[in-house]
This record gives sequence, C-alpha cells and structure tokens, in this order.
Amino acid sequence: MKYSIENEHFIYVGAVSKRKGVYDLIKAFSMFIEGYNRNLSLLLAGPLEDPNVLKLINKFGNIKYLGHVPRGDLPMLFSASIAFIYPSYHEGFGLPPLEAAACGTPLIVSRIPVFQETIGDVGIFVDPGNIGHLVNAMSTIIDDRDLRLNLAYRALARAKLFTWKRAVRSYIRLWWRIMEWIWRSSGLI
Repeated sequence: MKYSIENEHFIYVGAVSKRKGVYDLIKAFSMFIEGYNRNLSLLLAGPLEDPNVLKLINKFGNIKYLGHVPRGDLPMLFSASIAFIYPSYHEGFGLPPLEAAACGTPLIVSRIPVFQETIGDVGIFVDPGNIGHLVNAMSTIIDDRDLRLNLAYRALARAKLFTWKRAVRSYIRLWWRIMEWIWRSSGLI
C-alpha cells in the first residue's frame, strides 16, 4: 500500500504547525490513546512549517507524518479515516474540513466562526487549545458508532452546499451589485 497504513486512524491535513493546533492534536491523541486498548493511529499530512513537530511525533509510534499528499490521494485517505480533526486557532475559510466532509468523513473542528458557518451542525466542535475537548471528541467518535455514521451522512449533505459553481455564481452576483452601486453613485445610471 502506498502509505503503509494498517490501523484505524484519525487524520489531519493542512499546514503542520502550532497555529493550526497540531501540537494540541498530538498531545490530545497521546492522552486519548492511553485510555484505549485498540491499535489506532493519527495521520498528519501537509507542508511541515515547524520542524520541531517531527521531534514530537517521533516520541510516539502511532503518529505518522505523511508529508505532502497529492490531491488525488486525499479522498481515499479521508474516506478510510475514523474522523478528520482540524483544531486550528483561526482560518480564513477552512477548505480541508469541507473536503473531508465531501468524502463522508466525520469532523472534529475548532469552535471558531468560520467553521460554525461552513460546517454547521455536522461536526463535533472543540474549543481551540482545549486538549481535554479534543480527547473527549475522539472518545465520542470512537465510542458512538451511530453518531459517527450520522455525522458522516450529514457531512456529505453539507458539503454539497459548497460547490465551485455556486461560489462563482455568488461572486458574479456580488460584482454586479458592486458595479451597479458604483454606476449609481457616479450618476451613470
């Protein structure tokens, strides 16, 4: 197998850095895994912005840094995951959770405005920087199979609201309104 993943796993995809909550995620996963007798892994994928993360990862045998993953491989990795975890402190839009949602992957994301708007009620929200919340969210996902399936189903439906075609149409409407305002303000219409 291309990535040599043998265990059930959680996944994070994004910049591997402190600002994205990766340190919190690693700490939470190490605490979470102590309480379970299952062979679970945490996969981290994306550009390495903080080399110190690798030192931390090397302390744990069940955390694997995949590096850059080609876009074409992400749906397979998302679909095979127990949940996608994205504990970022702040985001502009936060595309990775929606990409995971489009694959029917349950979501654990930070309780920040952008995710509350885009993810809505189809994920488990955790307070940024709260490691206990992350541990509890992972436990909930593992322990409650019905919730996990329900979140996966609802994630698929939610992701359908965010298409590139819809985004382009919204931007075109916005630009027409701006142009109309400029024309009216200038006395051109």
